[in-house]
Amino acid sequence: MENFEPEEIETALLLSSPKLLVADRCLLNDTLEIVHIDDLVAKFPLPLNDKRAQNIGLFRLLWTSGSTGFPKQTAWKQDKFVSERKRWLKDVDISKEDIFFCRHTLDVAHATDLHVFAALLSGAELVLADTKLPPNQLLRQIEDCGATAMSALPSHYAEYIQAGEEFGSPNLSRMRRPLCGGAYLSPLIIKKAYSVLGIHIRQIYGSTEFGLALGNMNDVLQTNLKMTPVRGVKVRIQPFSSDNPDLGELVLSSKCTSEGYLNNKKAHDRTFRMSEFWTGDLARRDNEDSYQVLGRFSEILKTPEGPIATSVLDEEIAACSLVAEKFVCRFFQGSIVMKYALLFVLFQKC
Repeated sequence: MENFEPEEIETALLLSSPKLLVADRCLLNDTLEIVHIDDLVAKFPLPLNDKRAQNIGLFRLLWTSGSTGFPKQTAWKQDKFVSERKRWLKDVDISKEDIFFCRHTLDVAHATDLHVFAALLSGAELVLADTKLPPNQLLRQIEDCGATAMSALPSHYAEYIQAGEEFGSPNLSRMRRPLCGGAYLSPLIIKKAYSVLGIHIRQIYGSTEFGLALGNMNDVLQTNLKMTPVRGVKVRIQPFSSDNPDLGELVLSSKCTSEGYLNNKKAHDRTFRMSEFWTGDLARRDNEDSYQVLGRFSEILKTPEGPIATSVLDEEIAACSLVAEKFVCRFFQGSIVMKYALLFVLFQKC
């Protein structure tokens, strides 16, 4: 709850009805009873034959990022979460020989799911960086510790690229799995990360609610952002129309995924339909085993060349040699993006 506003904290506590709150600062005055950890351990000692891996009860309630409205609580059972994460580690080819470098704070899933749990379940080494360090120092730490795997957002890779251009690129030749998930990656960042830093970013796709679903571990550098399903994940496209059955909403299913949203039936029923997870993302199927995620439905513009995500529209405009500056204006009505966008472009004088 570090990034929650006071009113958001109240809403979150109302929805979750916790009996115990563990935090590094005082969030409430007298709403919850104060309990010391030592007292809990003394009163409820763990049995010697405790088999936690066989626990099929809920063990984790995790808040979503809130990118599509107020954050929702996702409930996971322990056996499903462990199975899902071990399956993904096998798919990405992570072993105890790897060294994970984590620049994220531990209160977000990007740190725990893609670094902490990944290292614990694979036996790999985990390096927790100081999140307040500038990108150039983080790059040096990656080199010094010999990191072989990490996951970062596109904005983080953009910072690393800029730092490499300004201060010189360190030797990152050991970094064999620089992953990128949590947002939509642009081809430009992939190209510049390779040319400036010498690393080949591997795109992954998943969610707090479902787990990891798609990825590209191909050793050949490619910028078309095509990904294949993680083993054990079924993928299909719910087409917009019969005219193009390979373009539509990305729908996923898996035997080891979350239980859905807690205390939010409306959101749960919209996203979790029978055994399927409806992502809300637009995707294109290139063949039976390859998919390209284009963006959220609410951030898609229709163009003569096909749909394009507004998240990468800036780069598409800047790639035109006639453009000196670009401005992208987006109009919202509630949570729905209007169909119109104004593009103000200043062209270079001929």
